[in-house]
Amino acid sequence: LARARRAVHASHHEVAAAAMTALVALGDVDAVDDLVAALERGDRSSELARRALVALTAQDFGTSERKWRKWWDAAKQKHRIQWLIDGLMHKDDAIRETAIGDLRRLTGEYFGYHHDLPRKERELAYELWVAWWHETGQRRFVHPEDEKLRPTAVVPTVRGDQ
Repeated sequence: LARARRAVHASHHEVAAAAMTALVALGDVDAVDDLVAALERGDRSSELARRALVALTAQDFGTSERKWRKWWDAAKQKHRIQWLIDGLMHKDDAIRETAIGDLRRLTGEYFGYHHDLPRKERELAYELWVAWWHETGQRRFVHPEDEKLRPTAVVPTVRGDQ
C-alpha cells in the first residue's frame, strides 16, 4: 500500500487516479494524509483526491485542505466503521448511500437503514448502528494490540535445568 500512497502524488494524472482508486477499494485509512495532501495541488488530481476521500470517509469538505485536516485530526483515532456510521446522517444522499453500502459489506449487519428514508426514520436506524458499534462492533473490529506486532506463535523459554 505504501507504493500506492506514493503514487497519489505522481505527476501523471492517470497514475495518481489509479492509485487513488486502489486505495479506496482497499479501504486504506492510512492513505488519508496522502489524499489530503493531493488536494493542495489544485490540478485535475485534486478533484479525484476529494472523491477518494469522500468514498473512504463518508464525509465531504470539498477541496479544502484545511477543513479535511481539521476533520482528520479529530477522526484519525476512530475506526473507519465509525466514520461510515457518522456518514449515515450526512446531508448528501449519495454519501449516505455509499456509507450504508460499505457498512453492510464490511459488517454484514442490517438495521433497517435506507439512505432515502425520511430523516426521523434514518435517525432511528442510525441510533441502532451507534448502539451496535458500542455493544458489539468494537469487539469485532477494534483490536487492542497492533496485529502486525502480535507474535504468531510463542516459542517456549529454555530452562537451564532441562
